[in-house]
Amino acid sequence: MNNEELKKYKTQKSNLTKEEEKLRNIYLRNLNCGKIQGPHLNYPSVDRAWYKYYDEESINIETNGVSVVDMFFDTCEKHKDDIHSSYILSDDITIDIPFKEEKEKIIKYAKALSFINNDDDEIILTILPNFPENKELLFSALKTGIKFFPFNPLLPASFLDKVLKENNIKTIFIYSGFLEKDGYREVLTNNLDKIDRIIYLDGIESINSFIFKTIAKLKQPHIKKLDTEKSMSFSEFEKLSQNFKGDLDDYYWYDENKTAVLFSTSGTTGVPKIVKVNGKEITTFILEHGKDFMDLSADDRYLDVMILGIAYGLMSFLVTSVKGIRTYYAPGFVSDVIDAIKKYDITQFVGGPIHVNSLCKYLENHEYDLPIRAWVTGGAPLSKDVEEKVNSSYENFVEDDINTNKVKVRQGLGSTESLGAALYQKDGTYKFGGVGIPMSKMLVSIFKPNSTEECEYNEPGEICFSGETIMQGYLNNDVETKKVLIQHEDDNKVWFHTGDIGYMDKDGHVFFVDRIKNMFERNGMNVHPTTVANFIKTFEYVNDAVVTGVSHPDEQMVPVAFVKLNKKVDEFDREVLEYITSDIKSKAFRNLEESSVPYEIIFVDDIPLNAGGKADVDLLVKKYDIDYFKSNKGNIHKLSLMNMKI
Repeated sequence: MNNEELKKYKTQKSNLTKEEEKLRNIYLRNLNCGKIQGPHLNYPSVDRAWYKYYDEESINIETNGVSVVDMFFDTCEKHKDDIHSSYILSDDITIDIPFKEEKEKIIKYAKALSFINNDDDEIILTILPNFPENKELLFSALKTGIKFFPFNPLLPASFLDKVLKENNIKTIFIYSGFLEKDGYREVLTNNLDKIDRIIYLDGIESINSFIFKTIAKLKQPHIKKLDTEKSMSFSEFEKLSQNFKGDLDDYYWYDENKTAVLFSTSGTTGVPKIVKVNGKEITTFILEHGKDFMDLSADDRYLDVMILGIAYGLMSFLVTSVKGIRTYYAPGFVSDVIDAIKKYDITQFVGGPIHVNSLCKYLENHEYDLPIRAWVTGGAPLSKDVEEKVNSSYENFVEDDINTNKVKVRQGLGSTESLGAALYQKDGTYKFGGVGIPMSKMLVSIFKPNSTEECEYNEPGEICFSGETIMQGYLNNDVETKKVLIQHEDDNKVWFHTGDIGYMDKDGHVFFVDRIKNMFERNGMNVHPTTVANFIKTFEYVNDAVVTGVSHPDEQMVPVAFVKLNKKVDEFDREVLEYITSDIKSKAFRNLEESSVPYEIIFVDDIPLNAGGKADVDLLVKKYDIDYFKSNKGNIHKLSLMNMKI
């Protein structure tokens, strides 16, 4: 079938009714399972080879207007005497929160939110670590229909300023400790004319008063709050609920098409944007995970290491809550998770490559003796040597037993725009080097870059997603939205163009090849080298700069900047070079994501070019012997979440 014939065929199929589409999905499943005979056209979006891994109900899931809050409240009734979550404050202090108590808090906070005047377009902003209150406020906002924006506290003050200036945000919940983060106090002060109230949490709100009084090390931090009548303690906010009379259900109606949650993302361009997600997309995602996708049971114990500001962090919390799974979480970032997995008998875990690295180190001296039933990793593909080690796997290995215990770590791939996940190596679908098959309600295919021309199986191109869990668009940014959400004329579907290069094999398995943009991850956070280099070039004493990612034993990869000054290096005194280094880092810390602050700055007299005319960063790394596995060179501002203690 040539390209024109393919377009004609897609156009014909685009006119199917909803019921006809369901019947076609079942037909494609039976075709790929070998139950019926028929032609395969060799194009992923047409054949949908991955349907053979799902049952009929999974590929035709419908939300039927059900909200995630209703789903969770039903779970609370079934498990009201069970523990919903365990909040880990220290090695010897864990606070258990029952489902019944969680529901009561959600209703209380929802009633309090109802007394905060809000327009239909108002956004509640939370700048919080993994506090229980942040998770409860999420449910409360979903219940009352108020847009919920869990701001990622690793983002710079400059982006917070932009968010406050461009959006209708009158209420902010913030951890008081973040007032000490570079620029945050100043930004909040400068935007007080737009803000009605700032509600502070000190990290002790969930601590039993007896525990608080008897544990000396859990003292309330002495941080100077903003001197304004708009300041409010969280306990004062809670008391607002006492003014609410009646039943919440009599005052609020669920609209699944209304924007419910917002996420910040730097995207493939490195320009911070805000992703809009509605209730239907959230519910569809949860139903996908709960049905024929992940092996989840109410007897499981889940370790949550992701904040709500990360799309999959928020979504995995909702999934485990609805499924009645007990969740363990700490306020700060956790990179070495092995001790927690063993201590709390964790059976389900989702993290990134940095967490798989901790597993690698453990396996160097131990046999696999962990209670984990499902270890999922995403954010960036595993290197093949790591995958081989942790999975005892090898090139061309294919999982052929749906109940196999051979594979312990399963990869997935997604983006903030797809709620954090679009592909996953569900049971029975593992292939070495792959990043999974599409989720049951997700359509995935490969297209030639900068076009809508679909690639055949095993042909590399841009990985694209289409389906019911793709974002509504970017908030107040139609230009960037139109760049990534593109309606293809032949099938009349809107496709999210990820900016990732990969291919799909004839069984529906996707293999990641490279990023279209030269991006890497540091501690699970995206870093855009070009963005960092362009920032450094703005300094008057800088002639040129190039930034690259270098592997690091503790942080995945770190940005290293090679900087060419306006004069030769030996013409500067050592003290002057130290000042320039400090100046660049301190200003980067105020204007870039914390993960993008250069780990090390190296001054060079020349930036060599390769045969393609681009900066030869590999040569620079080799010339200056940059190897953090040999020595702990360089230094960096400590990341607040990664070193946070209450």
